[in-house]
Amino acid sequence: MKNNRKLLFTFAGAVLFLGSALHAEEKCPVEVKLLLSPQAIQTVIESLGFENKTAGRVYFFDTDELNLLRQGVIVRVRQGADNDLTVKVRAPEGNKQIDTSKLREHFPCEIDRTGAGENVSFSVRSKYKALQVPEMGNDISSRFSPQQKMLLQEARVSINWSQVTRIANIQSTKWETTTQSPFRKLALELWESRAGNILEVSTKVGPDAGPSKYEELRGLMNMKRLSLSARQGTKTSIVLEALTDHTPTSYCCFLSSEAPDGVLASFSSFLSEHSTQDDDEHKRVRCRSQYKSPEASSASLRQFNYQSVHDYSSGDKPCDPGQPLFRY
Repeated sequence: MKNNRKLLFTFAGAVLFLGSALHAEEKCPVEVKLLLSPQAIQTVIESLGFENKTAGRVYFFDTDELNLLRQGVIVRVRQGADNDLTVKVRAPEGNKQIDTSKLREHFPCEIDRTGAGENVSFSVRSKYKALQVPEMGNDISSRFSPQQKMLLQEARVSINWSQVTRIANIQSTKWETTTQSPFRKLALELWESRAGNILEVSTKVGPDAGPSKYEELRGLMNMKRLSLSARQGTKTSIVLEALTDHTPTSYCCFLSSEAPDGVLASFSSFLSEHSTQDDDEHKRVRCRSQYKSPEASSASLRQFNYQSVHDYSSGDKPCDPGQPLFRY
């Protein structure tokens, strides 16, 4: 009996070891992507026979300085046709900071083949069932699955989640077609945000077909006389960089001790007085607070729909000269 148990454990260990080894050697499937001119979207749909339209929203989380993206990390929530929370680690071609061989042992990989080169990525997706998408990094990171946390740990990601906010809210519309030989299926996705519109056509191919299928996809676009975007690359990086390049209207406020209920109405009037309708969605509120609990001021200010809210303790990061100042 003991010998049988030993044999069983030995066999189980060998299977696990073999599984890890095979996973590490497994080749990554490829997604070939091209960015098209968004202005030509109707021509693209008609020329390539796209149909089955679906819509949803895409949200991204990062710091104002894109500290996650700079480490190759993407945190995304999708709602609509897809409802999921994805943590992805993307290693651009030639990047030596991320040990992809170690990640291959535990996580499935995929290669994005774009006009800017190849990126190998590892992602973990989980269902997202909540109706609301949080605005703060601590709130979204608390929803990570154990596997998502493990991915960040294995990739040696260093981030202060209290500095992370929801920096992108994108309207996504998708179509697909199966009529364009030699491709089994083509997908078209339009992203609309305050950073502008991005239109991407893509197809999934086998591990060794990336370069040849990329050229075939370019050839199809040329044959149909569809204009490519001047900038090629991954749409996530492009939209996040564009969003953080925008300098939002900045206000400074100072909340002294426990502010009464009237502070929200007064603060709203202050913002209306110092802003125009055009920059309403680009506001950044920077607060110095003497609240006993900094979370109290954050919770109050999040009732306003601004791009991001920063709470600073008294004496930390003082207001810039010339900024409109609110005191209560």
